[in-house]
Amino acid sequence: MSHLRLKLLPLVLGLCFLSTNACAGLYWETEIVSAPIPNQPARSTVQRNYYTKNASRVEIGADTVIITDYVRLVMFQLNTANKTYIEVNLASGPSTGGGEMERAEAPTVKPANEVRTIAGYKCRKEKVTFMKAQSEYWVTKDIKGYAEFSDIGANLADLSKKAPNLRQMSFVGMIDVLDGFPVREVTPLLGGNITSTLRKIEQKKLAPELFQVPQNYKLR
Repeated sequence: MSHLRLKLLPLVLGLCFLSTNACAGLYWETEIVSAPIPNQPARSTVQRNYYTKNASRVEIGADTVIITDYVRLVMFQLNTANKTYIEVNLASGPSTGGGEMERAEAPTVKPANEVRTIAGYKCRKEKVTFMKAQSEYWVTKDIKGYAEFSDIGANLADLSKKAPNLRQMSFVGMIDVLDGFPVREVTPLLGGNITSTLRKIEQKKLAPELFQVPQNYKLR
């Protein structure tokens, strides 16, 4: 399929980005550890998340950035090493590759009678079944900015009615079924586990540039 080139770069995401003012939002970091996966060394990376009601930016490791425009329902995956990006229409599928994205089924959540302190937060365990896989979530409502997180999540949950694939991208799109912010998530993979643990979270003003595709990046 052919690429749909953008008419204007950098992108303007939402009304708050029409000015030079920063937007109110949330920033959090998670450490992601993959272990013990057979025949593979344990790996650890830090994921940095920037969220507002209109857009998000997720930095995975050193080379991958994912920017999502919730107003236009478009996602951009950037490769910072070679300064390229791909564009995905979340309502219909990718602009490259073979066909549409697989439609995401609704997640199901089953509370478990377990409580544990993780990263300094009192968390409750929930078992989440999604995309035929079962994960373990440890959630809390004690984080700073939980009301703002709930507002952002509720907006994404509503948007997922038009773009079901939003639920595949982040637990933020599942806030309508989760009873708190996931401090830890454990997902089985290839005989091992991927474990994501919150390192820090804060409310802060987020610069509009965080949600823009730089002008010197090329569409793949």
